[in-house]
Amino acid sequence: MLPFRTIIPCLLICSAFATQAAPLRFPSPKGDLVLLVDRNPDKADTIRLEGPSGKLFLTLAVEDDLKTGQIKEGSVLWSPAGDAAAFAVGNDQKFEAWAFVRATEGWKYLKLPKPADAEKGTLTSYQSIPSKWQGDRLTLNITAASPTAKPDAPALSGSLVVAIDVEGGSAKKVEETIATPAPVKEAQ
Repeated sequence: MLPFRTIIPCLLICSAFATQAAPLRFPSPKGDLVLLVDRNPDKADTIRLEGPSGKLFLTLAVEDDLKTGQIKEGSVLWSPAGDAAAFAVGNDQKFEAWAFVRATEGWKYLKLPKPADAEKGTLTSYQSIPSKWQGDRLTLNITAASPTAKPDAPALSGSLVVAIDVEGGSAKKVEETIATPAPVKEAQ
């Protein structure tokens, strides 16, 4: 029988390892790559891009304004060709779409265009979530608080379509539809 003073440290060590969750795995369409998300409840998530043999192409801590960036569940999308991946990173107040592409010089972060309100200019507080890839086009769903900053003002919503040049490693806004939803008429 183990003495009491030996059991306590073993329990503490074992519980520390038990809380380490397995990374979330998002394989590419071709299966030649996998995007791994290491969840870190006390700090930013970590993204790793690996090949099937475990070769590491990219590692990134997804810090945001509050330094606690998390990958939004269900937001990881691979391009149909498997040469780009997009996902939303953020916290309770803000989610922003991120993308990585397999450019000529290797995998790199791709800066996506910011959404804008047609009347007020660039939005500062918004959620941008990747919703679909179609060829070289990435569609982002956008929701934002009203730019008037009035508490009872209706929110904005819509979409932003971005053309992705994988080889060149660039993104260009192609279409943007962000507006206040029309009020719902009540039945008489």
